[in-house]
Amino acid sequence: MGSPNIIKTMEEEITRLQKELDKAHSERKVSQNEFLVCGNTMKIDILGTEYRIETHKVSEDSYMEEKGLAGYCEEENKLIVVADMSEEKYFVGMDEKAQEIYRKKTLRHEIMHAFLNESGLSDSSNRFDGAWAKNEEMVDWLAIQTPKIYKTFQKLNII
Repeated sequence: MGSPNIIKTMEEEITRLQKELDKAHSERKVSQNEFLVCGNTMKIDILGTEYRIETHKVSEDSYMEEKGLAGYCEEENKLIVVADMSEEKYFVGMDEKAQEIYRKKTLRHEIMHAFLNESGLSDSSNRFDGAWAKNEEMVDWLAIQTPKIYKTFQKLNII
């Protein structure tokens, strides 16, 4: 007899606690070198500006699908999007390990765009022949070499 009331009370308490947790997550600011995960959205600090990182299915993101992208960085919305690489149609022949490697590579690349945006370099680099801070080759170089540079700095204990 008392069981349905106990279960109902527990469900209400769980719902209340979930709402409190959701509220705390949405109000929480992320500090430097920290990230916060809320549902499918991760929040990170890029030079004092909070960016959201989201994973989108290419089939559900018209911008990614039209441009043939695996990710992008929206400077105005402070948003980094990385493709859900499990969609075979867009990422042919990739096993889970290859998907994860490519996801990390893409995320590093888009994070570099965010750092260049927030540092002001992308605004200051406009030229008639293209903005150097938006040059994909340069951003790729930074994204690929930064982990190697970081390891060297760690080995030398200069960080």
